[in-house]
Amino acid sequence: MQNESLEFVLNRIENLLSIYITDKDGVMVMKACSKDMPAKLLEPSFTASFLLSSEQLSKVNLGENKSIICRFDDYDIVQFKYHQFVLNLIAKNGANIGMMLAVGKELEEFMNVLSRELINI
Repeated sequence: MQNESLEFVLNRIENLLSIYITDKDGVMVMKACSKDMPAKLLEPSFTASFLLSSEQLSKVNLGENKSIICRFDDYDIVQFKYHQFVLNLIAKNGANIGMMLAVGKELEEFMNVLSRELINI
């Protein structure tokens, strides 16, 4: 999947501002962003805070946390953990969270392939 494919996904969901993949350290692997995407949400610390939250949630003995949904005043954010990568979907407030979750599920196989390829390098 190239950035063009992520652009296609970006245009499928109304109000979606960005879809991007980072490694566990927040290093950008690939992205598609609209011109309205705030740069502060692309910073490595954003991914790191997700991973820290995910780790803390795993301590409640409900199993491994795979995704987190956050709703803020201006943004809806859905993040998925796939092995050593994080898939981030950021939208303007009021986006269709169900569609964002569906996109994360649709990209699961791609994320698994990406993880396997990284292990083989």
